[in-house]
Amino acid sequence: MNTRYYSQQNLLEANDNQHQYMPLIYTVEPEENNEGGLNLGELLSVIHRRIIVIGVGTTTIIAAALAWALITPPTYVAKFEILTEPVTAEDKVTRDDRAKGYETSNTIDETKLKILASPKLMSPIIQQVKNHYPDSKEPQLNIKLVPNTQILEVSYQDTNPEKVLFVLNKVSEAYLKYSLEERQTETQLGIKFVEDQLPRLLQQVENLQSQLQIFRQQYGLINAEIQSQQLAGQYYQIVQNRLDTETQLAKAQTSYNSLQKQLRLETDEAEAISSLSESPGYQKLLNQLQDIEVQIAGKSVDYTENNPSLQKLLIQRQNLLDIVAKEKQRILGSQWSNTTMNSLDSAAPNSARLRAIQKFLDVDKEIQVLTTQIQSLRQSESALKQQVQRFPALIRQKDDLARKLKIAVDNLNHFLAERERLRIDSAQKQAPWQVLTPPTKPENLAPSPTLNLILGTALGLLLSTGYALLIDKFNNVFYNLEEVKEKTKLPILGFIPHIRLGKDGKLRNKHDISNVCESFRSIYTNIFLLNNENSIRSLVIISAAPGDGKSIIALHLAQTAAAMGKRVLLVDANLRKPTIHTMLDLPNTKGLSNLISEELNFENVIHRLNNYIRDQNYSLEKAISKDVRELRPQHNLFVLTAGQISSNPTILLSSPQMAALAAKFRESFDLIIYDTSHLLGFTDTSLLTRHTDASILSMGIGKTNRSVVAKVLEQFNLYSCSILGVIAVDIQGTLRK
Repeated sequence: MNTRYYSQQNLLEANDNQHQYMPLIYTVEPEENNEGGLNLGELLSVIHRRIIVIGVGTTTIIAAALAWALITPPTYVAKFEILTEPVTAEDKVTRDDRAKGYETSNTIDETKLKILASPKLMSPIIQQVKNHYPDSKEPQLNIKLVPNTQILEVSYQDTNPEKVLFVLNKVSEAYLKYSLEERQTETQLGIKFVEDQLPRLLQQVENLQSQLQIFRQQYGLINAEIQSQQLAGQYYQIVQNRLDTETQLAKAQTSYNSLQKQLRLETDEAEAISSLSESPGYQKLLNQLQDIEVQIAGKSVDYTENNPSLQKLLIQRQNLLDIVAKEKQRILGSQWSNTTMNSLDSAAPNSARLRAIQKFLDVDKEIQVLTTQIQSLRQSESALKQQVQRFPALIRQKDDLARKLKIAVDNLNHFLAERERLRIDSAQKQAPWQVLTPPTKPENLAPSPTLNLILGTALGLLLSTGYALLIDKFNNVFYNLEEVKEKTKLPILGFIPHIRLGKDGKLRNKHDISNVCESFRSIYTNIFLLNNENSIRSLVIISAAPGDGKSIIALHLAQTAAAMGKRVLLVDANLRKPTIHTMLDLPNTKGLSNLISEELNFENVIHRLNNYIRDQNYSLEKAISKDVRELRPQHNLFVLTAGQISSNPTILLSSPQMAALAAKFRESFDLIIYDTSHLLGFTDTSLLTRHTDASILSMGIGKTNRSVVAKVLEQFNLYSCSILGVIAVDIQGTLRK
């Protein structure tokens, strides 16, 4: 089998012809049912994966079919055919004169088939069979109509071939006799059947007409389209009125606030002042009080407070103050508190202030009126909105009733026409039926081992394949790029075919090297050319679980970018289980962990590959570089290994030193690619993505669990980390031609 490769064009089509990929924030969406059929490629892939299940199931069914063929006793069957159309010239002429819709007037229906198998016809035949074969059971005939004809086929099977012929001969004789004596009765039964159905159909039509009439009267539906437009117009008019009223209310509220600020009064205080100013008695008392105040002021100039006349005036003023307070209480009523009443100015306000107070009260009343109007309009708006929302449902109910009524009327007309046709048939002379094929020689129906072998093989393959498809459906892993794109909602940046690695993780097969080169050139084009080559300076390669090909992608993508002229730094940020140094046979005494913890100069720690790659026979560089002339990946590729494994990588990756290192890397290199630990159970990668432009998700076809991927993407969504797309790796070799 050859591996199937996905070209750049295939990937663009898989990504819905997107011309520019942007980093995505994954959002969890409800999974939709896939109603599409299974294509041939998917079927062949399932067969390849489940070949053992299919083989065992097919073998079991073949064995059962052969066993059944060997133990089944012989059974004989014979048949005869009879023409059920009248054969006289009179009937043909009469039928030609009818409407074209009734050309097949003498047809066999289910009712006639049941009559042919009824005890009325079969009882005499059964009695004759028992007389000749006392120990036999009642014969069970198989009566059917040959499709698109008026030929009746009658068959019978039994273990005794002579009994088969005897029964069929008796049945053919009985049917010919029935056609001669009972054909007229059959037409009458048809008429009776139709007439029995007519009352029910009439009642159904009347009920539907009544329902439609009541429905129209109940909801006032005359012209649904016009009424819908009128209702919508009323609704929009109410909404406009409410908006206008709210505008008026806003203006009144502004005027109210201005007057309140000017008068420094609350509404109840203004009402009290207005009421007091309109009372003549209260105003008279205020005038008397003012006169006494004037007299007291005059006496105070000439006399001391102990003067009897001044004391008398003071007593009179106090008495008047009490009277004024009582008069104020009488006018304003008991709802006013003493504090509020005492806060009112005892002096009569001037006319300008009274006019301002009156205007203040008028605006307050206007606000109340507008508020009431808005409430009323909102209620009307809500009621109309409910009617507008309910109107489509009413129209649908009306249309349903009208459709049911039309169907009922059509059925009624059909039965009426059928009754007239049967009446015409009943007035004609019917010719007997004609036996076309007499009872044939009985044939043995016992299953043939050869035939059962063929059928068992076909059935076994069908059922086993279906069972394999069912198992494959419930196996919660990704099998193809379409599933990856559908479930993750992320672009497919590329596909890595199935490759075989050595124990050191290196490519050994030349064919695999060529395939990988082509894939990574396509991936590089998708990532950098379609996403503005200068906009992405740093990438982190992530995976949901270990073994998804993350490190291979990071290494070969770095080599591809270097071969394309980029100055690339490959950083092994997998501080838990690093692999890059093993794949490249690089020392790992010092690396990223040492740069962070010991604050070393990174230029003294990174490795340039031209010192190592010559000895490793990495033919990938040659394959990548053959199309870019003099460029070689080792000229531009630098590697920073993981260094000493830390007991707590999370602290190192979240430290300020890591952020500073990432900034220095961006200043010194065109592209930085980070290989990380897997996301399942670790937060290392999430911390590292803060220092990169985008992330690329590595996903193993036939291996990566869908649930794990969903959890990982939800985690990335929680951290607001961007994912550029997915690179799929055929880990298990499941994608085959």
